[in-house]
Amino acid sequence: MRPEIYDGIGYLPAIIGLFGVAEVFRLSGKKTYSIAEKIEGKGQKHLLKAIKLLIKHKISFIRSTLIGLFIGAVPGAGGSISNFVAYAVAKNFSKNIELWGKGNPEGVIASESSNNATVAGSLIPTFVFGIPGSGAAAALLAGLYLHGLRPGMQLFTGEGLVFTNSVYLSIILSHIIILIFGVTLVHKLGVAVLFKKEYIIIIIIILSTLGIYGYNQNYFDVYQIVIFGIIGYFFGKYKYPVIPALIAIILGTMIEGDLFRSLDLSGGSFSIFLNRPISLFLVIVTATVLTVPFLRRLLILIKR
Repeated sequence: MRPEIYDGIGYLPAIIGLFGVAEVFRLSGKKTYSIAEKIEGKGQKHLLKAIKLLIKHKISFIRSTLIGLFIGAVPGAGGSISNFVAYAVAKNFSKNIELWGKGNPEGVIASESSNNATVAGSLIPTFVFGIPGSGAAAALLAGLYLHGLRPGMQLFTGEGLVFTNSVYLSIILSHIIILIFGVTLVHKLGVAVLFKKEYIIIIIIILSTLGIYGYNQNYFDVYQIVIFGIIGYFFGKYKYPVIPALIAIILGTMIEGDLFRSLDLSGGSFSIFLNRPISLFLVIVTATVLTVPFLRRLLILIKR
């Protein structure tokens, strides 16, 4: 075994490989001149339609927002997996599961609403306990210490409360600015999909290689993105979902370490997950999320 993988497979090479490099392989096999042949309409005219679509999928929007908020509050996990988890949950509860993977807007609503909620969620453990919930929150925590601020009650009283409120306000304003720029510019930036696919392939390869090498200055990470790119290509070719594999890579090390620590505390007994209210609640929620979609589909088949 190579020493680089003693600590497990990094989720960053997996993400870049499964989504970036795999897309390069898929584009290489296409015979079209560009990714898209044309762009129709104006983005601003579709704003009202987008609002109506959001209202139509309001349950998925609220559920995904709560998922993002909850996972964002988990130290070290939120920013990486909340959008994937919300997407998977929305897909499992969808009544039109056959439309997923074919441009279903509900998937975009689920992943993006949870992703945005994760930012606010990651601030909860950062401000209250001094435990960052994401990489960005860790950088913010370092800035707090540099300015003499300490997490806890100091951030919710006196001058500290002024800083905390300014953070909340900046989050609200940033979302408003993103909305304005998104409505006015995203359609124009979409012209990029009309470029020759050869140019797009070269750009993806350069950015993926430089990005992953610059992260750890390790050539083995470059090899990993190629391997995961091949895996992702065949996943897409044979219609296997990529997201569950990615979630397993991201959470695998964390789950394994926490499982061993829990069993060590309980002397090897799994009852430790059932004899406390919080852990029992989480087990029930997990079991419900896993079984309800199958039961719903079974009921649909029985009615038919």
